[in-house]
Amino acid sequence: MMMTPRDLIDGSSTLWNDGRVFLLLIGSALPIWLFDRFRWNNRIGIDQINLILLQVLSILTYNHFRSNKPNSQQSTLQARSRPDQSKLTHEPIDDERLRMTATTTTGQQDESDQLKTLINDSRNGTKIFPTKGLTIVKHRSFDSIYSVRVEFDEDEVSLEQLVRCITERRRWEWDRMCDCGEDLGDGVSWVRLKGFWPIKPKELVVQSQIVRLASSEPSIRILASSHSVSHPRKKATLEVKFAGYLIEKYPSSSTLGVTQIVDLSGFGGLPDFVVKAILTKFIPSSLNKFKVLAQGIEPSPAPSKGERPIWLPRLNSESSEKEQVQMNPKVKVSEDDDDQKPLVLEQLQRVLKDLKGHEKRLKQQRLNVETGAVTLRKSDSSSRRKFLGLIVFLVGILVGFKVNRIFRIRNKRIKMLERLYGNGNTEKLLRFLLL
Repeated sequence: MMMTPRDLIDGSSTLWNDGRVFLLLIGSALPIWLFDRFRWNNRIGIDQINLILLQVLSILTYNHFRSNKPNSQQSTLQARSRPDQSKLTHEPIDDERLRMTATTTTGQQDESDQLKTLINDSRNGTKIFPTKGLTIVKHRSFDSIYSVRVEFDEDEVSLEQLVRCITERRRWEWDRMCDCGEDLGDGVSWVRLKGFWPIKPKELVVQSQIVRLASSEPSIRILASSHSVSHPRKKATLEVKFAGYLIEKYPSSSTLGVTQIVDLSGFGGLPDFVVKAILTKFIPSSLNKFKVLAQGIEPSPAPSKGERPIWLPRLNSESSEKEQVQMNPKVKVSEDDDDQKPLVLEQLQRVLKDLKGHEKRLKQQRLNVETGAVTLRKSDSSSRRKFLGLIVFLVGILVGFKVNRIFRIRNKRIKMLERLYGNGNTEKLLRFLLL
C-alpha cells in the first residue's frame, strides 16, 4: 500500500514525539548515572530501577494529558480563516454623519471659519519680537500659532496681483522654508520643507482653498487657507492644522495688509531663538519674495460693469450655500452653480471612499485583535504545559532520590548487622532477624 504525504507527515510527527519521550527518559536517568559514577558504584540496584520507573511513569502521564489537549495552532488557523462575523458589525452611517464627514474632509467651510476665528483672535493676542515693519502676534489660546503681518503699498503691487500669485503660482516658489513641491490636483499639493537645526527636513500634504470673507465694512478680505490631508501617493511626516494668508484692502488706506498664519505645533518644542528666526527672518523674506513674484503678473482686462472680476474669489457664504444645495436636493440650484456640481460630487465620492476604507481598517483591526487573543492563549497554554512538565520532572527526581536514600539507609543497617552478628555467630543473627 502506497503511503500518502499526509501519512508521511503523521509518521514523522509520531517519530518526533517518540524521540522527545526518549530524550526525556535519558535526561531523567542521567542524574542517577552521575550519582552512581560519583560513588564509584557501577551496579544498578533496585533503588535506581525504582527511580527510572518513576521517571517513565511521570513522562507517560505527562504525554497522556498533553495529547488530550486541543491543538492551539489548529484553533489559530481556524480563527484566521473564519472570523466571527457577529463581532464585525458596524453602526449605520446616517446622512448627518455623512454631511459632517464631508464637511470635515473637504474643508470648504469649516477650515475657513476656524482660520478666520484664529485670525480674529490673534489680533487680541500677545505681540512678541518687536520688529520694524512687522507685527508679530502670538495666539492667546494656542501657544504654537503665530501671525506675521506686513503692509505693501498699492503703488508697488495690486490686490489682483497678490491674489493671482496665490492661485497661479506655487507656494514653494516664494516660501523660504520650502525646498520643493508637487501639485497633486484638486487643490492638494505635496511640499518638502528645508531642515535646519534643530528641525529635520519634513514633508506634508495640504489641501488649499481661497475665499473672500464677508465683512460689514466696505473692505475686501481674501483668505487662502491650507490644512493637512492624506494622499495615497505621498507620505507626510508633518501635520499642519491651520495655515494660510489673509490679504486685506481698506478704502481709507493706500496699503494692502498681508498676514501669514503659522502653525508650529508639528515641530514639537522649539527654542525661542528658533521661533524668533522663523518669525522675524524666514517669513518676512518669504513675503518679500511673494511680493516680487506678484509684481511680475500682468493685470487682467477690466470686467464689465456689474460683473465680478474673474480673479476675485467668491464670498465664503456663497460657498456655504452651494454645499447646502448639494447636501439637500430640495434646495433649488441656480444655473451659475452648475459648474460646481462635478467638483462637489467628486468630493462626496472621495468621502464615501474614505468611509469604506475606514470600515475595512476597522475589520482588519478587529481581526488582528481576535488573532492576537488566540495566539496569546496558545502561548499561555504552551507555557503552562512546559511548566507542568518541569514540575513533574522535578517531582519525579525528588521522589526517586528519596527512595534511593531509603534503600541506602537499609543497606547500611544490613551491613552493620553483618559486622555485629555475622562473624561466626550466625545463630544470633538469625535470632535477631526473626524476632
